Amino acid sequence: MAYKKYGETFKKIRKQNGFTLLDFSSVGLAKSTLSDFERGSTMISLEKIDLALQLMGYSLSDFDNHLNFYSPTDTTHILKEIENAVLLKDTQKLKELQNTCLQIDQKYIAISIKFLLEEGMIEEKEELINYLYETKAFGIKELSIFYSVVSQLTPHDILNIMKRLRYYGKGMANSETYHYHLAHLILKVILVLSNYGLKEESYFFLQRFKTLNLAQSMLLRNLFKMTKGLWEYDFDNKEIGIQKVEKGLEILHLGARPEVATFYQEKFGKLMTLNGSVLE
Repeated sequence: MAYKKYGETFKKIRKQNGFTLLDFSSVGLAKSTLSDFERGSTMISLEKIDLALQLMGYSLSDFDNHLNFYSPTDTTHILKEIENAVLLKDTQKLKELQNTCLQIDQKYIAISIKFLLEEGMIEEKEELINYLYETKAFGIKELSIFYSVVSQLTPHDILNIMKRLRYYGKGMANSETYHYHLAHLILKVILVLSNYGLKEESYFFLQRFKTLNLAQSMLLRNLFKMTKGLWEYDFDNKEIGIQKVEKGLEILHLGARPEVATFYQEKFGKLMTLNGSVLE
């Protein structure tokens, strides 16, 4: 049947993210209905597919790309490639990925890469802002786009988009991939808001990070501690803040990939005046 591929693709995403058929009752999908859909014996409405995907942290555009059987132009693959290129400071790779996105009609990811390359224009920033305000499906694509441009936004836009994300992203943190991207986004939001001197707003997201239990890996635990250190450096005790950041960097240099440790050493070094052997 023509729609068998849709059900098979949905099943693959569901199993990869650890969801059962019963988990989708909250979005109005009975176990039997979903089972029939996955077997290809029936089709469900696009609205229901969208709701089920949102629960797992995916958007319809993500699902559409998964229908291509994880080709090199799959959105998830491209976002991972972008992340690696940023860590390695591989400008050429980022430009290649930008061209790929334009070829496969991923316009907004292509624009976001321009900001990672520090080549984004004001009009393009406004285009991304409008996209983030209008979207009703915050999947990993939308989180990544927001992450790439957040340091260019005003506090007003950051806080408003985060409110929308909280509303439309409800339940999505069950997805491990979504969980990972959301964690990195919130940490960056904290750094940006702290840089603006917004003590209460940045502290709110420190608490939000803890409430959502987002520190699920060694890297994220250390980045959270370092981010708390930067917040303390900015608003409370500079010496203690420096010590916390340096301790986190020390652990990263011992346990993380070299390019990851170097990336965050440079990032936090630009945000703070750090003294200590780790940053020398």
